[in-house]
Amino acid sequence: MSGMLGIISYGLGTVFGFIVIGVLVFWFIQDVTQKKHAVLRNYPVVGRLRYLFEKQGEYFRQYFFMNDREELPFNRSARSWVYRLAKAEGGIIGFGSTSNTSEAGSILFVNAPFPVLDEDRLPTQSILIGEGYARQPFEAKSIVNISGMSFGAISSPAVRALSHGAALAGCWLDTGEGGLSPYHLEGGCDIIMQIGTAKYGIRDRDGNLSPERAKELSQHVKAFEIKLSQGAKPGKGGVLPAAKVTEEIANIRGIPPHQDSINASTTRGSASAIGRAIWSINACGAAPEPPSPPSTARKSGAHSRPRRFTASHNSFMNRQPPIAVFTPTGLPVRSRR
Repeated sequence: MSGMLGIISYGLGTVFGFIVIGVLVFWFIQDVTQKKHAVLRNYPVVGRLRYLFEKQGEYFRQYFFMNDREELPFNRSARSWVYRLAKAEGGIIGFGSTSNTSEAGSILFVNAPFPVLDEDRLPTQSILIGEGYARQPFEAKSIVNISGMSFGAISSPAVRALSHGAALAGCWLDTGEGGLSPYHLEGGCDIIMQIGTAKYGIRDRDGNLSPERAKELSQHVKAFEIKLSQGAKPGKGGVLPAAKVTEEIANIRGIPPHQDSINASTTRGSASAIGRAIWSINACGAAPEPPSPPSTARKSGAHSRPRRFTASHNSFMNRQPPIAVFTPTGLPVRSRR
């Protein structure tokens, strides 16, 4: 019986050896005849180890060589924190920090010898946008808000979560340049409608600003934010591929479905022209001219022009001049005292 097992094992070993030799010969012929990779042509078979180690290097670095704070854009510490929250294990982790607090710009929390008691704390001052110009200025109750992320770039559950979260936190939610979707309104939070270079959600069939659509949107949003250029794509425009332009996306953005949509690199016209376009939405157009931006905003040349401004939605309904909040300089934003 043992002799039979020996013959079988010897036979299987021989077959396995021939298979290995056959694979090596096949790889050798394939490597020396291909013209795509110089490494494989000069070092057939052995050169394949280079690509193997290159592919596995990501995992070796992650688990053996890099610390918890070195990876980008999300390091291991940040991912672990997200995993804990997703499993309802809580995001509070004690026993110090793994961040290097000796680097310049590090945020340090130091002990206070006389901490302020809860009953002595003052509420966060709200910021009035449009005070002195709009009849009902927009009151921003939080200094920390949710920046623009377009529906389509993020899913409907994500927009719903942000809307409900903003309502609970008492902050505003910026729609991004993808237009106002029904999911933004579900939480009942303050909405800032961003008008991008393509004017998604507030355009007519020709791609121009639609006063009728703006009046309709002003019933639901607190303010309009105009983006004068593409910050993430400076000097370049964007293309929304036809495969991503579903019926729902097309309806929200006001573009034809299943067709490529071009997003220009910048908004046509100057800041003053855009301000007049927004101002023209007023009924009858009989209100006075909107305030001009201060001359100090242009002292250093074309590169210092304001990047955006926000107009209070009440100006559409009450014929009040829209406030222009320019960055980095412009009309003052007053804190409510």
